[in-house]
Amino acid sequence: MEVSARRLLIGFLTAFLLLEAWMGYWVVWQGPALVAHKYNPRPLLAEGRIARGAILDRHGEPLVVSEWRQSSYKRIFTGPLSAVHTIGYMHSRYGKSGLERAYDEELSGRAIRPAPSFERQAGGDKGLNITTTIDINIQKAAEKALAGRRGAVVVLDARTGAILASASVPYFDPAAMDDALFAGDQGEALFNRALQGRYPPGSAWKPFVLCAALESRSLSPEELFEDNGSITIGNHTFHNFEEEVLGVISLKEALVHSSNVAFVQIGIRTEGKAFLDLAKRLDIVSTPNLPVPATASHLPTLNTLQQTGARAQFGFGQGEVWVTPLHMATIAAAIGNGGYKVRPYLVEKVGDKVVAPEPRQERVMPAWVAEFVKEAMVAVVTEGTGRRAAVAGISVAGKTGTAQNPGGAAHAWFIAFAPAEDPSVAIAVVLENSGGTGGVQAAPVAAQVIAAALGGKNQN
Repeated sequence: MEVSARRLLIGFLTAFLLLEAWMGYWVVWQGPALVAHKYNPRPLLAEGRIARGAILDRHGEPLVVSEWRQSSYKRIFTGPLSAVHTIGYMHSRYGKSGLERAYDEELSGRAIRPAPSFERQAGGDKGLNITTTIDINIQKAAEKALAGRRGAVVVLDARTGAILASASVPYFDPAAMDDALFAGDQGEALFNRALQGRYPPGSAWKPFVLCAALESRSLSPEELFEDNGSITIGNHTFHNFEEEVLGVISLKEALVHSSNVAFVQIGIRTEGKAFLDLAKRLDIVSTPNLPVPATASHLPTLNTLQQTGARAQFGFGQGEVWVTPLHMATIAAAIGNGGYKVRPYLVEKVGDKVVAPEPRQERVMPAWVAEFVKEAMVAVVTEGTGRRAAVAGISVAGKTGTAQNPGGAAHAWFIAFAPAEDPSVAIAVVLENSGGTGGVQAAPVAAQVIAAALGGKNQN
């Protein structure tokens, strides 16, 4: 009897130790993996008890907030939906994106306290607010001006590089996401055209070309060109828009009236290295240093640019030139501010801590080059192809672009900065596959946004 009892006790203790070991394995060794498993609902339940920090515009206006609804906090996107690609979403099934993902630790509060208990009551935890550089009024103006047309608008502070607006169309509503959004052509609504879209820039590229040509002394500001409406290089003939004949024109007039004939010659006369060196200094061939996905622009290699035909196409923004709206805005800003690099950034503060980069002045082109090109861009708006970008009471400098697109209809571009004499904003507009010209379609979009940003009156 005593032996049986001893055996029963040993068996019980052995079973208990095995159970403890088994539980220890799952809790200690597999516990973190189970908590992080995508099918584990408990972290989501815990997140629902946290008053996640708000995402705010630069003036403290809410773009995303958390509201208590029924049994948990829900994420509510209150800002313009054209900013959703950059601000991001938080969804129980589709996860997080944009700033919601990049600053998840801070927004959830995990950056300042341990991970929340699954059993913690509502209201016990609060995350940090994220204050962005976005100006909600400029963002709304960009969305309104795009009017549902596929494309993008980027607005920068021309002095600091702060991203004041990042509008991409089509967009989606984070409160109405489903599987169809991620499938087929509908998936394009998830694509951030403002920061990731790469397009041939057409004639909107000419200010960049002119800066590189002048800086490298490939031509002088007093240069004259004879424009007969077309020019033949090798076996290829390049034409002006609608084969317009401009006659003998100055370098300034070549930009004002967007002479392809002149800029083909400028491209040929400028060494490829001059173009690539300026692009490197402007960081347009580098991936932007942002907390959300963004793309580097693409330019031909130095070997490619040793070919006369490649430089001819480069001169008016065709061939192997694909740039993002963000980078086109940085080019405009650098010309407008007198030749200094701007470094785009998106977040001003995390909680009460200022995280905006310290302002640095780094010259990327001589002041006289920036001034010459600025004066020509002002004339583009006052007397050239960009007249529809005029804003009453505000001097606007800009450049139109109509980019041929092998995959479909032409893209319409406009880049600008204002007020021209001391710019506070720089802007890039692209209307994807619009089939129209930059002067007719994109310039009025820029005018509406500039008027909203600077308090002027759109003249269109």
